[in-house]
Amino acid sequence: MRAGEVSIYECGMTVYAPPHLGHIRKEVVFDVLRRWLTASGYKVRVVCNITDINEKILSNAEAAGVSWFEVAYAVEKELAGVNKALGCLPLTYEPRVMSNT
Repeated sequence: MRAGEVSIYECGMTVYAPPHLGHIRKEVVFDVLRRWLTASGYKVRVVCNITDINEKILSNAEAAGVSWFEVAYAVEKELAGVNKALGCLPLTYEPRVMSNT
């Protein structure tokens, strides 16, 4: 821990289908928390993972006749567009993860 700094780790979306209200609610809640901490004088770092490959993504890609990356990337872009439209601050870092379930 460092004085005056806060790190937030959010569990992000598995990008196999378009974002829904539950995903967006989480984004807004963490954005409000981040803004409050920043306004309170803290330096805030926000990390949120994106699960960009799992069985659902592979299945949806096969059904659509495209690569898994095309499915994941299209949904990730849609989520980013929604966040931007809502005015959410950009994340500090967004690592990619793989699910084995």
